[in-house]
Amino acid sequence: MLNGNISHHLFRVVFETSPIGLVVVNEATSLKKINNYMLATFNIDPQDFHERMLGNAFQCSDIYLTGKSCGEGGHCHDCGLRKVLSTAMLEGANILETVVEHDFIIDGTNRKKWFKVSASRVETDDEVLGIQKPAFAGCCDRSNE
Repeated sequence: MLNGNISHHLFRVVFETSPIGLVVVNEATSLKKINNYMLATFNIDPQDFHERMLGNAFQCSDIYLTGKSCGEGGHCHDCGLRKVLSTAMLEGANILETVVEHDFIIDGTNRKKWFKVSASRVETDDEVLGIQKPAFAGCCDRSNE
């Protein structure tokens, strides 16, 4: 068995350097942790994501353009990313490779991205967390639409 320091260090290294996107959120979908793959994919400043709402951190175009918070936008009830996380967290179900699409503002351009999303519920001593693995499946520039 690994001691606590080694296992924590190993988890951190594996999480941060994973070649797939990993996101950890709390029940309100505020980001707790995000790995380097997702930071690079969405051009997010690693110092500017903690405790931000999922859609705000990833610059969901619906809320970015309206200035609202994630969950308050007109299309939030249809958001596949939120639905997958909610199902995993509220029902305790493991969601495997559900395809979702979403529009984001990346480098000032509206882009539609498709993901194969998996999600799981994780319970710690003091909170319930959702782990989401959005595997990037495609992107297109929507600035001309």
